[in-house]
Amino acid sequence: SLVNRPLPANRSTPITNVQPLPATMPRKGRFTKEEQALMEENRGHQDQAPQALYFTVALLTAAFPVYLYSSVKHLDPEANTILYGVTTIVCGVILSYAYHNSATAFHNRVGSRDAQALKQAPQELASFASAQSLFYNNAMFYFILITLAFFLLPNFSAPANYVTSMFVSAGLVTLFSTA
Repeated sequence: SLVNRPLPANRSTPITNVQPLPATMPRKGRFTKEEQALMEENRGHQDQAPQALYFTVALLTAAFPVYLYSSVKHLDPEANTILYGVTTIVCGVILSYAYHNSATAFHNRVGSRDAQALKQAPQELASFASAQSLFYNNAMFYFILITLAFFLLPNFSAPANYVTSMFVSAGLVTLFSTA
């Protein structure tokens, strides 16, 4: 107990009226009925995440570097259709996973901080979480891609540069979205 400890050098009297801090979570996972209802209601909103939107935006995001590589690095689109197609689709799937992770994390973070926002406008919160996820992940993806393609791996052959830059960028974005 605090009373039986030796006194610090700058203290003259012991601390006797120590009050425990209020708990933010109920002990042993017990929630009130209102909290359980709110969590169940919002769990439904998270499950209805706009996966089609995420995948569509991810494909468009992953397809833009095709234009970049065909015009700047002169990687012919007709000769490398399979390379472009497979890389774009796989990176699109990886990016859509990152979008979902970020949106869910943001939604949970804001929801745990502001329960009133969950009660009043859960759909607006979900839309805002999706928008923030798309912006943040796309900005990070393009930054990593351009840094790799033009500054860190400029001496790689164009196809190796494309595949490496795309997969590393998508993988890092997904890794950072899970943190």
